[in-house]
Amino acid sequence: MVGILPAVKRSKAVSPLIASVLLIAFTVAVAGIVSGWLQGFTRSTTSTVTSQSQTELTCSYAGMSLSSVKYGSSDSTLSGSIENTGQVGIGGITLQIFFTNGTGPNNIRLCTNGTVFSCSAANLSLVPREMTSFNVSSGSTALAGIDKVRVFSNCSTVYDSVTSSQITT
Repeated sequence: MVGILPAVKRSKAVSPLIASVLLIAFTVAVAGIVSGWLQGFTRSTTSTVTSQSQTELTCSYAGMSLSSVKYGSSDSTLSGSIENTGQVGIGGITLQIFFTNGTGPNNIRLCTNGTVFSCSAANLSLVPREMTSFNVSSGSTALAGIDKVRVFSNCSTVYDSVTSSQITT
């Protein structure tokens, strides 16, 4: 029985033409899915970049100045003036007080209803060249406890600060 192999049943394979058509159809389907995802991703990214660019461009015309900062030793308050020195309106104005002991910063959100006061959500806005005064609790019992005071707005690149040596009593 040497040389006799058992009979193997042969199954039919897919013809090369049908295999090629199936491969092309699969490739086109995957390309369509990837193309749809890529279009949505591109639209979303373009929208985000456009919005951020517009904000940065607007903020490049903004500026602010913090001046005449005084510490009231009798009531531990800080007072001074904030001016919009830019060409566009700014909002969300907040004071930050940095302390010499490393604690803080103490964020004081500024609001207005005729006078400027501290509040939970800053709504103080200034139009170009507008100046306003503030008088808020400093959170420090002595001027020596304050390292610096910074004022900033809804434009992240727009701020001004004074050091303790620039604060008068």
